[in-house]
Amino acid sequence: MFDDARIAWVAGELPGGLAGRSVCEIGPFEGYQTRLLKAHGAGEVTSVEANTFNYLKCLCVREIYGFDADYLLGDGPGYLAACDRRFDLIFASGVLYHMQDPLGFLSAAAARTDHLFLWTHHFRPELLAQGHAQAQHFRPAQDRQKDWRGRSVRLHARSYRIADYRTNIPAYWEGGQEDLTFWLEREDLLAVLADLGLTRIRIGFDGEMEGALPVLSLLASRGG
Repeated sequence: MFDDARIAWVAGELPGGLAGRSVCEIGPFEGYQTRLLKAHGAGEVTSVEANTFNYLKCLCVREIYGFDADYLLGDGPGYLAACDRRFDLIFASGVLYHMQDPLGFLSAAAARTDHLFLWTHHFRPELLAQGHAQAQHFRPAQDRQKDWRGRSVRLHARSYRIADYRTNIPAYWEGGQEDLTFWLEREDLLAVLADLGLTRIRIGFDGEMEGALPVLSLLASRGG
């Protein structure tokens, strides 16, 4: 975990790398990416974690490895929507597909940075195919149709399938705070980013991971 190639890739894509850059990290999980951001020279790092147990793990990792970062316990999208500062980079790895309002998050992030890193799953129709390992998780009847500045965007409902979710969240958990999350389609995600002014898209990975889940890793930047 402490050798995550995504950090080096982002550093290589940013002019001048990460040196001295302010970073807002959404969903640091266990702090290993925070440590790597600092190892690549990032300046002020503010990391917002919603899961209490993961937040405590981040604090432990910071103390063990002795790096400087501010960890906040709370809602990442809400933090971005409410804060009045800008960041050189917003780093959101493995969080977009755990959200109830991915469009709101993207809007808030684009208002606070010129560079947004995303590593995320996205929806494809074949995920609903009979026999697909992921089909049981999706809830098409609960999908939401949104008008995004004249573009019709479908948000695909997905459940973790954990009964009484808030009571039974596992101790080791990478998921969100609600049982039902909403996934974007790949082309909708790219269109929304462009519409928000993040028109320069660099793709780090575009494929599948274990379980035939589609993955897109990208750095979206303003202009250029």
